[in-house]
Amino acid sequence: MRLKKNNRKAEAAAVILPIFFFALALSPTTLIAEQGIVTKVAGNVQVYSPHSDMWYEAGENLTLKGGQKIRTAGGRSKANVRLEEGSRVEVGPNSSVSFENLKKESPTIKVFGGKLKAWVSKFRRNKFEVHTPVAVCSVRGTEFEVIVDDKGDTEIDVIEGLVGVAKSDDPAREIALGAGERLEVRQDAPLSPDDKTESQSDEKIVRSEVGLGMSKEQVQAAAASEMRMAEYMEGKTLVDAFGKRVRLEEYIMRPAADEFKIVVLNERADRFDYFYYKGKFNKDLPADMSVALADIGGKAAVAPDYYLTGYETGRSNTLDTVKEDASGGHIVDVNNNVDANNNTVTSDDVTNYFDPATDTFVNLASGEKYYKSIFDKYDYYINGTKKMWYSGANLQSEDLALWKYAGDTMQSKTEWPAGESALYQRISNFYGNGTWEKWDNYIISDEGQIAPTSAFNGITSGKAYKEELLRWNYQQVVTASEFGGRKIDLVVEPKIMIKSGLIK
Repeated sequence: MRLKKNNRKAEAAAVILPIFFFALALSPTTLIAEQGIVTKVAGNVQVYSPHSDMWYEAGENLTLKGGQKIRTAGGRSKANVRLEEGSRVEVGPNSSVSFENLKKESPTIKVFGGKLKAWVSKFRRNKFEVHTPVAVCSVRGTEFEVIVDDKGDTEIDVIEGLVGVAKSDDPAREIALGAGERLEVRQDAPLSPDDKTESQSDEKIVRSEVGLGMSKEQVQAAAASEMRMAEYMEGKTLVDAFGKRVRLEEYIMRPAADEFKIVVLNERADRFDYFYYKGKFNKDLPADMSVALADIGGKAAVAPDYYLTGYETGRSNTLDTVKEDASGGHIVDVNNNVDANNNTVTSDDVTNYFDPATDTFVNLASGEKYYKSIFDKYDYYINGTKKMWYSGANLQSEDLALWKYAGDTMQSKTEWPAGESALYQRISNFYGNGTWEKWDNYIISDEGQIAPTSAFNGITSGKAYKEELLRWNYQQVVTASEFGGRKIDLVVEPKIMIKSGLIK
């Protein structure tokens, strides 16, 4: 997978690999713990150890201590934990929970997102608290459920016993909930006894969508909601190009019948970065999503049945953002297209492509048909400021004459900082208004070593290409004048793209 110089749009944003991914696949380990025991797990369940700063696959009879977390992924995933004096909790599907304190006298559990169900021993004489971003629940001898959405808004359903509920920012004002009662605690509304209703305890998780302008906790809660609909999921822990350990999670799901979405989360000890790509097709996707995704890059000889009519991408470190919007997509034979002045366009010609039917790369002669989506409108933003854009009607190419830039001009520079023998490329864009951005792109091993160019030399077979690709990961670091010295740093792996058909 050689890095190469890209066209105008690629230089600005979707550099090298335009689509990213997400999932959960963790390595088992033995954790040292104290006051909690994982008694049952189902589906995809992970436990976080603050000592190693890593997530691990959870198993039955695993012991927990204060500060450890449990995370579940998938609609059927859950974990049961037994605490002191016979109390127990169930972490529901697509949920994130921290066992803040597991001391016998005063256990405290925090629910970041998803669902927690608790059975608190009737013999407990000391406090037992469940915290959410907006609420504090103090319980004694109670069975109850807590559901937290991506905003932190919380629903408490009491099945048996009594729960005292207060807002996190006003713990002194508490409302008592009895059996069969339900209360919603919202960040933007005061707490009132009049808000109590009949309990609606069920298996629902409030769905949300990963997007820009979200905190780490909001992204994780939204991702947990989306992940229960995921059709492809992958993930692992690796070392990035700077020697930092990073937990990578990727998934692909369909937000609507004619849409697909890829999300990638990167969690390091000192930062959190994420990416999403949401594409809209010309019609509803088939049951096997890979049928449509396989032609997303185009198709030779005949127009594809499924093609993109629009897409949106977002990259963020929860403070800074990079966003793309494209719409008005339609199919064009890019090997025989013309610009707005009826001039032949060759800069977008496709000269070879991979044919999965024969598992080989096919060369195209001049003028042979190759169909791709061309978009009538494209906008590119950094921290909300438009930096690059174009628009037209029924465009047959992304005409350079239509492109506009911040400060009216843009100069691009491509470099190989480690030499052309290493797969590390930097693309820099300099705008007429004095602003700039840089995209550092690496192909790296799981140990953080940069791949040599020779790794992909001479590979013409699709099977051999994919086998080699699975040995490597892609890291992209974005810096910009608007970031104030910060960066967006994302690592992805190609496995989910191969499984879903995005890489043939």
